[in-house]
Amino acid sequence: MLGIAALSKHAKQHRLLAGIGANLISEVARAALLPLIAIIAARYLGATGYGSFATAQALTAFAAAFGGFGLLFAILQLGARHEEPLSSLLSNSVAGGLPTALVAYGGLAGWVYLFDYGHTTRIVVLTMAAALFPMALNGQFMAALQVQGRYTLMAVAGVVAALVNVLLAFVVVIMDLGLVALASSTVAASATMAALMAWALRRELTHRVSVRRIRDLFRTGFLFGLGELLYFIYFGIDLVLLSLLVGERAVGLYNIPVRALVVAYLLPMVVFNRVLYARYFDWSQSDRERLRQTYVLTSKGMLFLGMLAAAGLVLIADPVVPAVFGGSFEESSVLLRILALALPLRYISGSASAVLATADHIGLRVRIQAATAALNVALCLVMIPLWEARGAAVATVVTEAFLAAALVWFVRARVVRADLVREAKAWLFVAPYAALLVAVSAHQPGWVLALCGLIAIGFLAAIAGPMKYFGRVSLPLPASAPIERDPASLT
Repeated sequence: MLGIAALSKHAKQHRLLAGIGANLISEVARAALLPLIAIIAARYLGATGYGSFATAQALTAFAAAFGGFGLLFAILQLGARHEEPLSSLLSNSVAGGLPTALVAYGGLAGWVYLFDYGHTTRIVVLTMAAALFPMALNGQFMAALQVQGRYTLMAVAGVVAALVNVLLAFVVVIMDLGLVALASSTVAASATMAALMAWALRRELTHRVSVRRIRDLFRTGFLFGLGELLYFIYFGIDLVLLSLLVGERAVGLYNIPVRALVVAYLLPMVVFNRVLYARYFDWSQSDRERLRQTYVLTSKGMLFLGMLAAAGLVLIADPVVPAVFGGSFEESSVLLRILALALPLRYISGSASAVLATADHIGLRVRIQAATAALNVALCLVMIPLWEARGAAVATVVTEAFLAAALVWFVRARVVRADLVREAKAWLFVAPYAALLVAVSAHQPGWVLALCGLIAIGFLAAIAGPMKYFGRVSLPLPASAPIERDPASLT
């Protein structure tokens, strides 16, 4: 019996790690494809035209926070705890999500005509914003697939959508179809992803919906949706304020490093949002010790990988950005070095935020996010008029530091007694982070920047090697964890 239990536990651990691996491979593939859109658009449109394109991206991403407001988290929470059939959850959430996308589209249209945006920017925004409708469904479809454990299908749908986006962008450039056609490629990609996942979930989609049940699902997911909105405020408001206070060209310069950060943020998103959220909801009710162990383990990994990614971006920013995007985007390399300092902070925030969200402390997380959003808006309003895009970058790093500190503190105080300074040895990363700070501050000469970046890499190598930071890593899984379905393919 013990041998069977051990094999069962090993199989569950393998499936969960396979889910992380499949989605990570998917996101890495998408990460290799989606920046091509920025490169294609920047070289095709130039700094000014790309500013309009980037403004549309920023405003659409902000409006997307209203689409399906919190419904995907209602699916994750109730589905993971088996409180209701998935078909009921998904069908009602889809019926409720589409009207929210319509409201978001109308609000975005009002925004661009209320403020002094150029005619071309308005047309591009309204074209790209059509993606709000499939985007409102994609989150819910992914939540349903996550509950089912069909991680591979989620990964495949994301890669196919990215390929569609890139291929259409190439067609637009080759045929010289213009800025509006380029914006339409985003809509086609989102619609493709929604269609693939809807086909995979066709047995769970029914016509049996209830206005009362939709209202209850919105109530369940409201705080989660509010948290997502606050996330976009403190992550995306700098681009919005740049478009209002400085102009579209500054948005284009700033959007290049932001695209790089979005790619770098994929790792915590995959680990927590795509795979561990459903498990955390279960463990928060049934096994708090497993939750604590996993939190410490994932925090160690996030700290190390976030610092490694930051050091890499600091080292490659100067030569790579102008070479790839063109000489008119040289300022973007400076912005990328500054924003790279936010990476380890965001990685550790992802670990702590997932614990708060799934352990019945979503209200506390939302209050932290509200304070963070207010801080970011205040910093941007002060720093952008003084230093334009560089001021927005500094505001982002300061905001991320505040968020990470607050989330880690409250996880320890309210959820699990985990001291990351001691258990995750966070103090080891003070030296490499200090080296990166010096590198970012040293604009001239270039050898100072390179030397500091290499010193940071050397510290990280010592932490992973001689200091044996990770030791023997094993993902703690409960023997009673529900068995997920085998990952499904599109065929």
